[in-house]
Amino acid sequence: MSDVQVIRKNTTGQYIYFDAFNEITGEDVTGDAANMTTKKISLDNAASGSLTNNVAELDSDDQDGVYYIELTQSESNCDAGNIRIESTTANVKVTRARFNTVPNFEDGSMDVDWNTLTITPSSGSGITVTSGSSGSPAVIFTGHTSGAGLELAGGTSGDGLTVIGGVTAGNGITISANSGDGIDITPGTNQHGIYSRGNGTGSGLKLEAGTSGSGLESAGSSGGAAIKLTGNSGNGLEITASANTHCISLSAGPVGSAGISYSSNTPGETDLLLMVNATVDTAISDYLGTDGDGLTAVPWNSSWDAEVESEVTDSLVAHNLDHLSLTPVASNADMTTEVPDGTILSNIMTKTGDTSDFVSTTDSLEGIANATTSGTLGAGAISWTYTVTNSATGLGLADVDVWVTSDTAGLNILASGRTNQNGQVTFNLDAGTVYVWKNKSGWNDDQGTYDTETVS
Repeated sequence: MSDVQVIRKNTTGQYIYFDAFNEITGEDVTGDAANMTTKKISLDNAASGSLTNNVAELDSDDQDGVYYIELTQSESNCDAGNIRIESTTANVKVTRARFNTVPNFEDGSMDVDWNTLTITPSSGSGITVTSGSSGSPAVIFTGHTSGAGLELAGGTSGDGLTVIGGVTAGNGITISANSGDGIDITPGTNQHGIYSRGNGTGSGLKLEAGTSGSGLESAGSSGGAAIKLTGNSGNGLEITASANTHCISLSAGPVGSAGISYSSNTPGETDLLLMVNATVDTAISDYLGTDGDGLTAVPWNSSWDAEVESEVTDSLVAHNLDHLSLTPVASNADMTTEVPDGTILSNIMTKTGDTSDFVSTTDSLEGIANATTSGTLGAGAISWTYTVTNSATGLGLADVDVWVTSDTAGLNILASGRTNQNGQVTFNLDAGTVYVWKNKSGWNDDQGTYDTETVS
């Protein structure tokens, strides 16, 4: 291509086109984009530099031999440019590409000094302006001295200005003041300064306070109301609070001022607070019920978990219950501080109810188990088994208490135990004569007498 191409200046996403052909046969060359590795550009007759992007083929079927390359924004920042592409394929010739640029009115700015500008469209909008980047205004109007920056006059029945918000979250209009008023509205005779009507479920007017500013501040003039609300078959004012917020928050000013000042020409309506109180009382009664019976299915607040846990922990500590499985006792030798004498637990631990009598080495569950295993069954050198039988059946009798003494009076107990399911119990005794005693509730067989046995 030898024609000079025209692109927008200093703009990304633009393409320069060129041809590739066989310099011997003169035929178009296709499929050679990967071999076009030499890519040079000169801007405004300056020294050449390498192009950033790679060459691509336009369409090898319908546009034989046509290739293109995309320029970066900086590669189009000139008045004129020259591009040279070379292929490593033998006999392939690539035409030079030249281009000129024009100002980019879409992304740039245009300064025009007009005394009067009149735009009369045949149909549709007279002028449409789109801002160039996020956060930048599309149009800025600045008044001169006492003149308005922008004056809008409605038609016979048309609006002077129609403002539509963004598709998702953008405001239709945002007004911020510098040192003067953000907006000053003076209505005509018997006309509204602002007439706002909601559409569908949308609000006619939505006011939202800033971090420390008011959503609406209104001061009435002499004889005039700061805000006048009149319903037309509906509410003059309807306020609905969102979660954890107030419908209305009232704060009185200096001494002598009131959060609400109310007067009425209707007989009996002399005290707004009485009206408010009656309304609030009714609302509370309807919600809570007479005795709080309306408080059902109250949702649990996860932040209460820590409070409840703290109170429960304090109660456990106050009653020494934390020592059961969390907090160690002060001394294993005497646990009276944690278990006072005479309590149920102290009577379980000792037969006197005196906690200081408790000896952990012998009175604990482990100590009792050890004594049962090593001491009660005897400490002799001979393992000796004794069998108790039912005299009627001749079968072994289980769960019979058996103890062995060294005397016929039954005072010196050498060992004791209980028979198993076979009626047997095994003792550890030394050789010699012993006296065996036995007892089972509900049985009278030989109870109260001893049996003389020889251990060998």
